Amino acid sequence: GDGIKTIDYSVFCNTKLKNIYVRATNSLSLNEGIQKFNGINNVNISFETLETVFTKVNDERITVNITGILNSNDLVKAGITSTNLKSVVIGYNINYINNSTFMGFSNLQSVSIPDSVTTIGNNVFKNCSELQSVNISSSITNIDNHTFSNCTKLTSITIPSNVTSIGSHAFEDCNALHTVIISNSVTTIANSAFYGCISLENFTMSDSVTDINTDVFKYSGL
Repeated sequence: GDGIKTIDYSVFCNTKLKNIYVRATNSLSLNEGIQKFNGINNVNISFETLETVFTKVNDERITVNITGILNSNDLVKAGITSTNLKSVVIGYNINYINNSTFMGFSNLQSVSIPDSVTTIGNNVFKNCSELQSVNISSSITNIDNHTFSNCTKLTSITIPSNVTSIGSHAFEDCNALHTVIISNSVTTIANSAFYGCISLENFTMSDSVTDINTDVFKYSGL
């Protein structure tokens, strides 16, 4: 939580904890120090930042300060192409990811989207065939059309608690997607949202869903 200021000695010692995410707005300090803390059970600590961090396939890191809207022009200016990007941590200065920004980024494997982001446009991660891990902002209210379609290595997704609708073809042809957890705020799942998700076996949704449109699960594993 944002209210936590200190994690004291050995708090997570001998546990199975693997990841800790610290928000940019949190002034958390770790009494054991980063290096020593990382050595306990191989815990990975990720600090969100105001800046956006791109990691290329050659492990080169590029840090840029982008405010407001993130779009494809920002990537071009940073020397990022559709083939050289491996991962991205979106900075807390971003509140909107524009349509098609990462569409077709064939080597993109992981994405972290902070809670400052309220909108992800259409087709943003479409055809990201290597995308395996997505940490979605809890401030997002809609998963737009084709946002994750044809992300063929994405295996699971949890829809955050503020999302009210999942757009058409949002996860179409995500062949490896086997687990989906829908928050209790979602009311609408648009047409073909999970079309062709042939590995889909576990789908959890609440009574809040009132509208399931045509072909939502057509050719899926359900």
